[in-house]
Parts: sequence; C-alpha cells; structure tokens
Amino acid sequence: MGSYLSLIILTICSIGLVLSGLVFTRKILNKFYTGQYEHQASAFLSIAAALYSIVLGLIVASALSDFQAARVNVQDEATCLRNIYHLCYGMPIDFKTKAENSIIAYTNLVVTDEWNAMEKGDYSVNARKEFLKIWSIIACFKPKDNQESNLHAQLLNLITNVSDARHKRLLAASPSFGPVIHSFLWCGGLITIMFTYFFYLKNFSLQIFMTVLVTLLILFNLLMVEMFGYPFSGDLKIKPDAFVFDLNGYEFEKMHY
Repeated sequence: MGSYLSLIILTICSIGLVLSGLVFTRKILNKFYTGQYEHQASAFLSIAAALYSIVLGLIVASALSDFQAARVNVQDEATCLRNIYHLCYGMPIDFKTKAENSIIAYTNLVVTDEWNAMEKGDYSVNARKEFLKIWSIIACFKPKDNQESNLHAQLLNLITNVSDARHKRLLAASPSFGPVIHSFLWCGGLITIMFTYFFYLKNFSLQIFMTVLVTLLILFNLLMVEMFGYPFSGDLKIKPDAFVFDLNGYEFEKMHY
C-alpha cells in the first residue's frame, strides 16, 4: 500500500469516475431540474460535509500520530540496543563478546530480513531467535561484585525497553485501520461529492472545475490515510536508518577498539 504510482492511478480513476457521474447526472437533471432546489441541496451538503470532514479529520490525525509514534519507537529501540552494546564494555570479556556478537547479528537481521517481512505485516523468525538469545545472555548472567551488579541491573532495564519497543514495532506493522474503516471513508467521500451534482451551474465547465477541486481535496486526505496508515510499507514507509547507523558504528568499534 501507499506506492506513489498506485496512488496516482487511484487519483486519476477517482476523478474519471466522479466526472462521469457528473456528466451522467447533468443529462438526467436537464430534463426536469434547473437549480430551483439549490438552497435545499446546499443545506444537505453542509450537513453531510461537516459530518464527513469531522470523521475524516480525526482519522487523518490518528494516522499521522501513529506514523510519527512508530518512527520514534524505532529510534528508541535502536538507541536502547546501542546502550546495551556500550554498557557491555564494563562486563566480563566472555559476556561482552557474546552480547556484542548477538547484538550485531540481531541488528543485521532486523535490517536485512525483518524490515522486508514487516511490509507484509509479518516478522522475522531468525531475528526473534537472535533477540531471545540476547535476552538469555543478559538474564542468565550472575554478577560477582557491585560493579557487575549495577551494570546488570541497567542491562535488564534496557533489554526490557528494547523488548517493549520491538513489540510495538511489530504491532505497528499491521494496518492502523481495517478495511471496513477504509470502505466507510471512501463511500463517505463519494456521497459528499455526489451532493455537488445537484448544484446547477449554467457554465458546466466551471462546475466540472469546482467538482474536480472538491474531489482532489477529499482525495488528498484519503490518500494521507492510505500512505500513513501503513508505517512500514509503501514509498513513504519508515526505514531502518537508526539500525543501519548503529550497525555501522558497531562494526567500526570492533575494528578500532
């Protein structure tokens, strides 16, 4: 969902459908209607447009908010994982080596495997196994002194935060709104546009132009829902830039430290 090409095709088809309906309606109305009920039509349009705009505005705001929250959550996950990597410097060498290797492997799997799976609302089994390995390394460690005990407590707190962020990320890979909500939004937009057919302008070209503008205005909002309602798919998807950045940092540190 949300590829630019598909949205352009959808926009063109929608405008074509709306204009076809306008021309067809105009031919029918020419036989018995010349605009004498425009005041009544205007009242109904105001009510329908107000109700629809409230619902559509709330959905758009929710989609944008969820998209931004998913982006921040990805950054938080990567940040907590990086902090775990650096705290391991103060731990025994065996623990440090195993934890660092597992973090690098997990980060690599998230970037190369899991991100592609999330486009389909799925997750990577291999990434999950590697993440559980990090959990095991940290949870099963037994501190021998106060320094190790303090570091271990921080590591447990951080791995819990990573786990929470990962869970939220995988949940966000599913569509924000179900097909029923999308159907209602598109049907509501079509009904709102159909009300404009009952305004009888003598200059039909001007009425076509105004109808196209109204259609585009509604379409822009609907397409925002389509694009931002799928945070990890489409051309506007959230990318694993934070994980890629940290992965490069891990490799650099292993080479120089």
